[in-house]
Amino acid sequence: MNFKTLASALALAFAPGVVLADLNYSGVELNFVDVELGDSIVDVDGDGFEIGGSYAMSDQYFLFGAYGDQDLDFGIDAKSYEVGAGFHHELKSDFDFVASISYVDAEVELGGFSVDDDGFALGAGMRSRVGRSFEVEGGIRYTDLDASGSDTGFVLGGRYYFNDTFAISAGTDLDDNADTFRIGVRAEF
Repeated sequence: MNFKTLASALALAFAPGVVLADLNYSGVELNFVDVELGDSIVDVDGDGFEIGGSYAMSDQYFLFGAYGDQDLDFGIDAKSYEVGAGFHHELKSDFDFVASISYVDAEVELGGFSVDDDGFALGAGMRSRVGRSFEVEGGIRYTDLDASGSDTGFVLGGRYYFNDTFAISAGTDLDDNADTFRIGVRAEF
């Protein structure tokens, strides 16, 4: 795997996924992130954190943002942020269709050399409450970065709510270049 291919994979992997709140679409989340990048020649793994949030602007529209920072094998550091807007439509009680568009910026640094890339992401999926305490979500995400190219992947996740405000969450983003796993906590307002 050459450095440009590695940078492309890292940029796509570290573009944070859309952060969605409990069907009211307002909250903040802090996640531990584990990333596995690789091909048949070189595997690069690492971990870090991601902080994000969303804010409901109306009954159907929301804004969101996220920042991530990861330390990877071989002294590679990766940082990313994403800002965007989304739309949700209730298909039936506690079952929403969700779509989003966002600006994505990712930087990968190795020693004194760094690669910065930006572009956009589109997402679409479903979110649903399962009983009083569980929420699940799944969807597809297309990311297109200027230098690194495009990738399409799947986003899966869930939350367990202790009460109306606090939850623990887990999820994964799976695409051709990387597998990203998250576990975290969420506070809603």
